[in-house]
Amino acid sequence: MKKHILIFLLLMFISAPSFSYDKTVHWSTWDGGNDYIDHYKVYWGTSSLDYTNESTALSKNQASYTVTELTDGVAYYFAVKAFDANGYESSFSNEVSVFAVLEPLNGFIVNENNYQSYSFSGVGLANGVVELFASDLNNPIASTVVNGNGVWSVEIDLTNLAQGPVVFKVAHSGEEKLISGLSDRIPPRPPFSVLFDE
Repeated sequence: MKKHILIFLLLMFISAPSFSYDKTVHWSTWDGGNDYIDHYKVYWGTSSLDYTNESTALSKNQASYTVTELTDGVAYYFAVKAFDANGYESSFSNEVSVFAVLEPLNGFIVNENNYQSYSFSGVGLANGVVELFASDLNNPIASTVVNGNGVWSVEIDLTNLAQGPVVFKVAHSGEEKLISGLSDRIPPRPPFSVLFDE
């Protein structure tokens, strides 16, 4: 019975639920550009320059739009187009991506095989700084810069990470993501003094 409860608790910990959130996209128009603009549309998707979703037509006086029900831990890319009354459309605006941690996901395990070089990666605003915090969540243990394509990654040595549950905070441009997992890099010690009955 004890074994089954332990397995159930581990499965609950490893299969952490995903959470959704909302993100508001803002844009600027050219001076006097609203005279011939009829409406805007916001486009987004999970691959760069491949937008699988679009908003309804937004008023020419509107300069922001909130996309809802985005899944945490998934990279999203956004762009905006302007349309005139005849249906002609502009090219896409510059692309922006949300800040997301793609690896590791909640429920990760640091073990004896990967603790000396553990990878964290994600997407964010190009040329922005990403800082990684552990333990007390106040002092960064690593930092990196998001490249021009909006991608970041960093390898860190977790030799000094204590055994047990662990939480990392990843911060970028005023946003923070908490990623929780388990440090289990020391295998259990084998039983000793194994004997037969006399």
